[in-house]
Amino acid sequence: MATEQQKTFTDLSTNYANYGENWIMFTHVFSGTQIYFKAFITEYQDSFASHWNSEEVYGRNDPIMTFKNTVRTLSFSWTVPAVSIDDAEDNLKRAAQLMRFCYPSYIKHGSASTISKPPLIRVKFRNLIKGPATAGLLVAPSGFSFSPVVDDGFFDPTSESSHGAELIPKTLVFSCEMTVLHEEKIGWDQNASSGKLTWSEDASSFPFLPTDAKFGEIGSLTFALGTAEKDEVNRSVQPPTDLQKESPPPDKPHEGDEADAQSADGTTDPSPQERIDAAKAAKKEEKAKLAQARKDKKALRKEGKGK
Repeated sequence: MATEQQKTFTDLSTNYANYGENWIMFTHVFSGTQIYFKAFITEYQDSFASHWNSEEVYGRNDPIMTFKNTVRTLSFSWTVPAVSIDDAEDNLKRAAQLMRFCYPSYIKHGSASTISKPPLIRVKFRNLIKGPATAGLLVAPSGFSFSPVVDDGFFDPTSESSHGAELIPKTLVFSCEMTVLHEEKIGWDQNASSGKLTWSEDASSFPFLPTDAKFGEIGSLTFALGTAEKDEVNRSVQPPTDLQKESPPPDKPHEGDEADAQSADGTTDPSPQERIDAAKAAKKEEKAKLAQARKDKKALRKEGKGK
């Protein structure tokens, strides 16, 4: 009976990991050693911190800020369950190998050893943690930690078994923190002639967009540096992007692009260019009114002096 149950047993945690490639992969850069964990992620944080040099100047309220760099740090935690004593032992071996990734490589020169390579690794988990290539995101690890879930218990084989008289945790909890090392240029490219800014093509899916995502243009208005009028329009007018468009309700048939562009009162929503033109016209009209008010004020002053 036990033999029949073993034959029909299915490891659902492995099925989950295989479905959609739900594995966390760590690769030791210089040795090529790889470790996989089932991706039962419990915490995830991706932080971007911009650093500036601040210089205070006499007579100036605000300090002069000079940009230094932007640092990305990644931290996450995950749980690794075991369905058998063999699975638990394998998890313990993976944990030991992962901790070894924190140490550098040495080279011997006679009786002395010197560090030859730092402990760099690559990490990959679907689209949330990925690099520019399929190898994974290049990082400098700050450290890893793991601990057994005591409440879940341990496998406690006897000394006569093939596993020896060792305590093997049934469930392990891991956490890590790392600094991301950018391998491509990250930032905005400025056209030398027009001054327009566009996001770098080298980082089109940065930081965690799927490579083949079809999200449309994010933020459809662009502006030239030094053109205050366009800058003002860009801040005040926010046309809807593809991400903001709502799909029609299930009980209402889709009537095409023309129907989507109509508002509740039957009028057609203006295009982004029409909104820009309208903002320019409104600003021009406001300037004209101010100029006319100044003229009227001057005329009244002259009239008062004449009396």
